[in-house]
Amino acid sequence: MGRRQRNRRKFPRRYCTIDFYKCIGYNSKAQGIVKFHGKNFNVDELLKGEEARLIVYYEDEKGGEARACQIKEESKDRKLPLGHPKMSLGSYQTAHMTDEAQDQWKQDMVERLFNRKALPIKVGQRTNYRNKVVLHDGGFFPPGRGRRFSIKPTPDQWDLMEIDFDKYQDTKGDIIIRRLDTEISGKPGEQLFAEHTMLGKKFSVNLNSFYQVNNEMAELAYKEIIDEVPENSIVYDLFGGAATIGIHVADKAKKVYSVEINKDSHNDAKKNIALNNIDNVEAIMGDANEWVRNNDKNADVVIFDPARSGISEDSANAINKSGVEKIIYLSCNIETQIRDVKRLTNYEIVKIQPYDFFPQTYHVENLVVLTKRV
Repeated sequence: MGRRQRNRRKFPRRYCTIDFYKCIGYNSKAQGIVKFHGKNFNVDELLKGEEARLIVYYEDEKGGEARACQIKEESKDRKLPLGHPKMSLGSYQTAHMTDEAQDQWKQDMVERLFNRKALPIKVGQRTNYRNKVVLHDGGFFPPGRGRRFSIKPTPDQWDLMEIDFDKYQDTKGDIIIRRLDTEISGKPGEQLFAEHTMLGKKFSVNLNSFYQVNNEMAELAYKEIIDEVPENSIVYDLFGGAATIGIHVADKAKKVYSVEINKDSHNDAKKNIALNNIDNVEAIMGDANEWVRNNDKNADVVIFDPARSGISEDSANAINKSGVEKIIYLSCNIETQIRDVKRLTNYEIVKIQPYDFFPQTYHVENLVVLTKRV
């Protein structure tokens, strides 16, 4: 019996090197795009206009992934050299760009995806801006498919939050560090609380609850939301978390319903409402998408601050049929935000305001305000 012949792969399994291809633009994760074999290849750390020798490590029918190993001439927009230690972590996808280039890329991305002008992106502190970090075995898993080992960064690698990594060098598994007015750290699930004062309001935040990680940018966004809420209005604060937005708009609103499905966050919301002696905010534990479908006739304003998956199509349809006059939509995922805005066919955009909540990464927080079509 003859030897069984293996099926040959159409595309190479091993690394292959290609010489000096030019970056023609960026994808939505700030990777450079290079045309090769008539397809787009995504390349980390490569800037528009730069020509680089590339190592291709993945290719399929639609495109591929590559790594730059040599650049002919660096762009004026480059801040860090190729292969800088920061780029070995997963938290610095745009750190190789100058601050100005990062701001412009984010502004351009928002305007390109929405196909309209946006207000200038609001930026703030670019280092030590995080109030929460999750460590894995005392460090961080590197980007990529392997992720089998943890990197304990040096000061040159990590500047998003001041951490004494030696303190956690023997830690196994995950540990959460949250630093607000008080600091807490512990394993996921531990019932620990940090205190925080924002815009004159007091908050108690569970170790496991959602809370914006950039205090400076969160204050700017919440001020904008407060300005957009009409006096004496009924407000639905959907995906309300610890009721941070609901509590901030309570001084202007007649009634606020803050809906959140996460038990820890819901409990935080109830505690924070009591902490601020507010009687016009009601914390409701439930699925915001389901709740709005059953309560779509009473609100004047709906505020969305969902997870990256956005809102459901049924929720958008319920809002379209409602009498809501204004929608305020804050999101950390512009692509799902655009999808949802397109579903809100009875409403039109009156404001787009991006924020740099996550400097040195490709993530953008974006506020969209919509009003009912006449």
